[in-house]
Amino acid sequence: MKIKWFHAAAVGTFVWTLLSGIVFFQGSAWAHIRLRSDQPLRPGSSSVTLRLVVPNERHVEVTRISLEVPEAFRMEGGRLRSVEHPAGWEVRIEKQDKPEEIYRRELERRAGRRAGREAQTAMTEEERQEEEIQNELLKQWITKVSFEGGSIPPDGSKQFLLTFQLPDEPGKYFFPALQVFADGTEISWSGVVEGAERPAAAIVIERQYGLPHLAFLVAALALLILVVKPHKRFKKQRNGQSSSAATSSVPAEKN
Repeated sequence: MKIKWFHAAAVGTFVWTLLSGIVFFQGSAWAHIRLRSDQPLRPGSSSVTLRLVVPNERHVEVTRISLEVPEAFRMEGGRLRSVEHPAGWEVRIEKQDKPEEIYRRELERRAGRRAGREAQTAMTEEERQEEEIQNELLKQWITKVSFEGGSIPPDGSKQFLLTFQLPDEPGKYFFPALQVFADGTEISWSGVVEGAERPAAAIVIERQYGLPHLAFLVAALALLILVVKPHKRFKKQRNGQSSSAATSSVPAEKN
């Protein structure tokens, strides 16, 4: 019985390791510019910090990095909300006017939230002025951010922190990036097809139960089946042996 339990645990561990490896492989990549998160990305999240990881595999320093916020991401409700200003680097932000229908929709949402707050407590004059400023800022969205003035040495890497509002719908979004070196060389990371030589940084916004959750559930189910099945067989055999013993112990009736 101990051997069966050990076998079940070993197989269950193998299944979990295999599935975890698949998840890790899908979420990892070779040394290229990428966006990484320490938490699952859920639709509609209003403030999610992502790390823009920039490695340098050339023999000269990296002096500028640019990242585009794709239109598909913006049209689905995604926004780049704020950018870290790292020491030694300058940050340049490019913006565009939003489509009128999107701007009006966002104003209506803000008005609905404001009405809820005012039902509980009245806004001060200072809060009203801040609200007007925020409404003006809503007219534009960030389309591109660049970091320059610093440097990433050969075989080194640098991480930049970006805070996003995520789209309302799940999906995969690609963020093209440009890497500029001290010798003037430019490398564009913009591939969006599977197996691209220089793939764009990408994020996957998952539903409530994404691939990591599915892997865990499958592994747990496999382990449960492997453990319960031998146990039931052992219990059945034990009950059969008990019944045989009980039958043999009953004395024969006298004639």
